[in-house]
Amino acid sequence: MRVAVLTIVALLLAFCAFDDITTGNESSFITEYAALLLCAFWLLFVSVRLLRGAHRFLGAISLFALAGGVWSRLLASH
Repeated sequence: MRVAVLTIVALLLAFCAFDDITTGNESSFITEYAALLLCAFWLLFVSVRLLRGAHRFLGAISLFALAGGVWSRLLASH
């Protein structure tokens, strides 16, 4: 139950960070990117737990989503 609550909090945090990045007028989004980095580490933790457990398909999808997010960020920075 604790993992589920933390995952929901991470999703809300990521949504708020993306919203602020896309609609904000600040010149630097250090706090928002730090929040996204924390969410990425949490998703990696959950993905590994799913892969080691009985939910390998969900773990693989989670890792794929994480890789897609990191890849899109790397493409946006160039």
